[in-house]
Amino acid sequence: MFCLSQDSTWNKIQQRGGRSPIHFERHRAPRHQFIARIELTDMQSEKHISGHTKDLSMFGCFALTEDLFPEGSKVTLTISRGETHLIAQGRVTYSRPRSGMGIAFTAIEPSSLSVLDTWLAGLRR
Repeated sequence: MFCLSQDSTWNKIQQRGGRSPIHFERHRAPRHQFIARIELTDMQSEKHISGHTKDLSMFGCFALTEDLFPEGSKVTLTISRGETHLIAQGRVTYSRPRSGMGIAFTAIEPSSLSVLDTWLAGLRR
């Protein structure tokens, strides 16, 4: 089961009609370098892509991958660092050939909210 973040800023983004929060995010949520394994699955085609994250924020991440999903693709994702995992749903906000994809979180599994908070708190130090 997934839940949307209850953060009022997140709710404002959702009210904007689902427009890409990744560009808006750059002005309000710090992005931290964060290297971890990421597994992405397109929710429509069920195609699977693996890679690594480059950075992480409370609203999404950048995934370094060889293959890309098109912009707008809805994905399920698992970010793994050591024995800790974050499970979420997201949307590809942009794709860059030979680089990777920007992913905006659209829903985060309730048990993963504390994982994200812990990871970000550690990165802020």
